Amino acid sequence: MEDWKKYLHQPKPVTQLLNDSIIVIDTNVLLAAYQWREVTVNEVLNALQKIKDENRLRIPLQVIKEFSRNRPHEIQQRMNDLDTLISKLQKEKPLIERVPMLEGKDSLKEIEELRENYNKAIKDYKDGLINLRDHLKELFYKDQFLDKIMELAEDTILLPEQTEQNLQKEAKERFKLKIPPGFKDSSKEENSAGDFIVWSSILQLKSNVVFVSGDKKPDWVYQDSK
Repeated sequence: MEDWKKYLHQPKPVTQLLNDSIIVIDTNVLLAAYQWREVTVNEVLNALQKIKDENRLRIPLQVIKEFSRNRPHEIQQRMNDLDTLISKLQKEKPLIERVPMLEGKDSLKEIEELRENYNKAIKDYKDGLINLRDHLKELFYKDQFLDKIMELAEDTILLPEQTEQNLQKEAKERFKLKIPPGFKDSSKEENSAGDFIVWSSILQLKSNVVFVSGDKKPDWVYQDSK
């Protein structure tokens, strides 16, 4: 006989679950580090380390795969942001080229000095941005955050019980029937089954679980108007 009680389950308040549950993190939590301030990154890493020390941290293998695949893109995007800023910086031409009638004016010399100072400041600023861009480029082969994630992942990886091929097949069948969670990603060209694979991995845990994500997942949770 089917266990009817599972349909009437009531979860505990999150404030209570946080103290003793297994904490599972989503890919976007890791990728967000390439947009956060350093102080925020350190706070998150310290929190994850504390949870690991309590043997309550789990990172699905699927999350590691997605992080590995998307991390270079995140670094490249930050470099592109700087490139866009650099490309917008333009030196000013001599004012006499724009307005020839000003030639011989007493105030022109003062304005030209200001223009030269402005151009020097623009050059210094541009050189500084280029140096920052080169610093970001170094993250491809010297990334302290990646080193820390490797440490945190040691002994915390949550492996799926099925092969990825079987999980992909099951995901497609569920998507057709709009069975949550994960079916909202069915239109994705890549990694459409990612959420389902993460969820399937979480089901192995025989305890309360708090899943930490930066995503709005309408097919995972109940949401209010805000």
